[in-house]
Amino acid sequence: KATWVNTTRLIETVSFILQHTTLGPDSQLFEQIIGSQIQQIPFMEKVTRFSILAPVTGILINLHVAAQNTAQAEAEKRGGGAADPPETNDIVNALIQSKSCKIECYEYLLDFLGYDISTKEDTPSQQKFNHFKEFIQMMQKADSEKDNVVSI
Repeated sequence: KATWVNTTRLIETVSFILQHTTLGPDSQLFEQIIGSQIQQIPFMEKVTRFSILAPVTGILINLHVAAQNTAQAEAEKRGGGAADPPETNDIVNALIQSKSCKIECYEYLLDFLGYDISTKEDTPSQQKFNHFKEFIQMMQKADSEKDNVVSI
């Protein structure tokens, strides 16, 4: 239970950062803060959207990969052999259920970082970015399925 509480708090933190730096209600304020005037303050040139969003993406990738590995291991235990990759995982479900961040914020993150990663040669960053694309696809699917659920 303690692990789930920590995961929930981490999801809240990531959602807060995304809401304030991508497409959320405070993203325009963030854009103004990191605008040209802030560059005149010593050391503030290091505060960029990329320097904030890249670590957030890394956190999401690591959570997703760990959740996928756990789901895969559980499926193999039940089936007794190799199983197909899971269509969703606990992290995707928790993010969709939390409703603290719109799917568009994650899609923005994918587009924003996609150009920087795709222009590099095949690197570990690209492999991790492919995990992130898979993660976003799972989120999109889970989000659309959530809308199709009928309450009785």
